[in-house]
Amino acid sequence: MKHISKNLFKHENGTFYSLRRVNGRQIKKSLQTRDKTLATQLLRKSQSIVPGQASLGLADLEAPSGNSRPDFLRAVEHYERNTAFGSRETAKNFTRRKRTLLKYCGRWSDFQPVAIWKMYDECGYISAPNQLRWFLRSFVEYCVNRGWLTDSDWKAVCKIPRKVVPPRRVQIPSSTEVRDLLLMCEAESFELGQFIRWLTLSGLRLSGAAGVRWEEINFSAGEYRRKMKGGCEVVIPLLPDALSLLLNRWTLAGKPRAGLVFEMGDYRIKRVRRLLRKYAIGLGLGLTYPHSLRHHFASVAFANGFSAGEVAQMLGHKDGGALALQVYGHVIPSQLKAKVANLKML
Repeated sequence: MKHISKNLFKHENGTFYSLRRVNGRQIKKSLQTRDKTLATQLLRKSQSIVPGQASLGLADLEAPSGNSRPDFLRAVEHYERNTAFGSRETAKNFTRRKRTLLKYCGRWSDFQPVAIWKMYDECGYISAPNQLRWFLRSFVEYCVNRGWLTDSDWKAVCKIPRKVVPPRRVQIPSSTEVRDLLLMCEAESFELGQFIRWLTLSGLRLSGAAGVRWEEINFSAGEYRRKMKGGCEVVIPLLPDALSLLLNRWTLAGKPRAGLVFEMGDYRIKRVRRLLRKYAIGLGLGLTYPHSLRHHFASVAFANGFSAGEVAQMLGHKDGGALALQVYGHVIPSQLKAKVANLKML
């Protein structure tokens, strides 16, 4: 975060935060605005609060006269306009959940967060209900801070349970099968096949792989900088094959200093999904969607002796490897058979 003034900091996504120490602990609180003047006023008011008094929010500065609230659609638009996103994928998820909310509710009298979540959960989605839960909780908190809803509404939305999502089990094929898959994809569409190869060799999410820029790559050091989900920027080492792929593209492109490595619009992203699914199903492989290549990357790294912390760094995780071990580590049947054949118990 960038230091603006005393106790005021600006996040990479543009949101202002207050940062202070209490009893040796560092407390970070979002001011929920990208307006510096408004953030400064909020910070000054929060510092003048008497202990035990309720904390102030943006409602203290921009609440309508007479404590009236706007209609429901205007409130949702106001919430979207004043929300900062750490990544493009988060912004897309926000738009999807906003559409879901407006599908079930169009006015304040129909706004029952728990009932809306239950109706959506009954549709049978796996992880989407948890995203709707996040949207409803943040929207209600936003409205409570502005005096549009009461504390009882916040207590009600807190009762929405978090749905337990089983981790994806991905069938990890052998290196020969993956090589055949990549060659088939490149034979049909060289550019899209090259992008699928980059996904395989980098372990990035689809949106992250499409957003890689030339100025982020350090060819001499064999690494690149990426802003991961949540706005955290990390430096990730490149595999030799990935470095060779990028170096060839850089040379063919005329050694540009800036710009996207892969020009991928929404239409081409859809073609990537269709192309990968077509040949993965044809070969009988479990890598039928782009994110499964990230699971493949982590599983192969684990099988080759990488530690959990090292795999977490290459994936861009901040937890030191707990998530990588729990979710991204899968058994590779071909390697398991080879190890069992060489194992001697006595």
